[in-house]
Amino acid sequence: MPQTDIRHVHFLPWKGRDYENQSVRILILGESHYSSQDESSDFTERLTLQYMNGEWNHRFWTQISQAITGKSAREIDRHKFWNSVAFYNYVQTIGVSQPREKPSDALFHESEPAFFEVLDCLRPTHMLAFGFRLWERLPALEDESLSFVCDGQPHRYGNYRRSWGRVLATAIRHPSSAFSAPQWYPTICQFLQM
Repeated sequence: MPQTDIRHVHFLPWKGRDYENQSVRILILGESHYSSQDESSDFTERLTLQYMNGEWNHRFWTQISQAITGKSAREIDRHKFWNSVAFYNYVQTIGVSQPREKPSDALFHESEPAFFEVLDCLRPTHMLAFGFRLWERLPALEDESLSFVCDGQPHRYGNYRRSWGRVLATAIRHPSSAFSAPQWYPTICQFLQM
């Protein structure tokens, strides 16, 4: 990956060791971290490694890997999956202390420069924004009115044009209690083939 300026990035993205070798480079975009304290810049990387190594479990990571692979939690090789993708949380400060709290609009706005720095650093081909609230607060996409149909349901997508190419982006329901990985798998598959 090219060296780019990431001066606005506080929480460094997770980049799997095999990510650069993928023909379809997937950036998993989450909304924000939550914590009762300030965290260091390697917070995203530490949490992902701990999940991969089985040191802890979290529904967010499990549901995402199931939705993208179409496999059950038992069938997924955590190391293989997470080493093939990149993961980044959009909001760059700890703005909430517990799940389901909403970061302020100001925090989203302040995180925009870091987001574009991460895109230029990782150069994903596809981005899955996990959460409709997140999707609505992302910087404007080019061709925001685009959509594709899967199982009779329309899904919006667009792209970010960068000097090196474009990133196709779509929204996926946040993997909280109402999320069904098998339901989202066909949609994600169809999107990743675009």
